[in-house]
Amino acid sequence: MHNEIDWCKIENCPFDERKKLVTYVDELIELKHDFEKAGVSFLENYIKSSADMFEKAALTFIVQGYMPELCRTMLYNLIFSSELNSPTYLRYVIFAEFVLMLQKEENGDRMIKMILLSYLGIACADEFLK
Repeated sequence: MHNEIDWCKIENCPFDERKKLVTYVDELIELKHDFEKAGVSFLENYIKSSADMFEKAALTFIVQGYMPELCRTMLYNLIFSSELNSPTYLRYVIFAEFVLMLQKEENGDRMIKMILLSYLGIACADEFLK
């Protein structure tokens, strides 16, 4: 079973695309805050308005109450079975990890942000210092 992150694809993601994902991680932290304030109904509304099919699928797994291991399997199966360019692949891996942490009710914003930023590599390490 091929169930490992393709680190070559992540390495091949251009620096400028990685830098854009720093903002994306900040947006995910805001999404987490909104979810904490408004609950599952916020996620249901976000799913309806979200333009990205992967995000919709990932959040639907949470809303429907799937167990964490099943969510992990389904999320990574979707990623690994799709032909994705490096920036999209990296964004999806970050979102998958975010959703899994959200599902486990991880509440340390700084910890979540650091884990997600770690996928961007040493080139974006300055973000750890902020």
